[in-house]
Parts: sequence; structure tokens; C-alpha cells
Amino acid sequence: MSAEEHNGPGFHYMVRWRRHDLAPTAVFEERRVNSKSRMVVIDGQSVYKPYEIYVLSVNDAGDAVSPPRMLIEYSSEDGTVLLSVVDNIG
Repeated sequence: MSAEEHNGPGFHYMVRWRRHDLAPTAVFEERRVNSKSRMVVIDGQSVYKPYEIYVLSVNDAGDAVSPPRMLIEYSSEDGTVLLSVVDNIG
């Protein structure tokens, strides 16, 4: 997202994920991601499992007004999930 679209100081992304096959009992994990980041690697996950992932736009005033959309991504054979942040903003 360009700097003109940040709409406030402290702009960043919040990436939240949990195992999709264990939802709704699985707890979300989350990571704050710098606004200049293009990709996020979520490592240490179970192999070949589906994950619900949400990418939220956040600044010092709070979360974005529009709700994030849910993505389903699968972990790889080494237990990582690779996510393009800029392509998956809600």
C-alpha cells in the first residue's frame, strides 16, 4: 500500500492465523508486520495443513473499518506458510 493510502501515523499490518481444520477451537496467533513488507513467512507450523489467515491494516487510531477477508493457505513440507501481504489485504 502506498504511503498516501496509510491514512495515519503508525501504519502497519497485523497478520492473524490459525489451523483451519481445528477452527473454531484453535487460537489465533498474530504478528505485526511493517508497512514496507511484501511477504510474510509463518514458520514452525504443521506440515501440509490448511490455515485461516487474515491481514488487517492498522494505524495508531486502530484497525481499518473494512473487515479482512479470510484466506486459506497450506503449509509446505517444511512447515512454513508464505503469504504475500500486499495482495491479500481485506
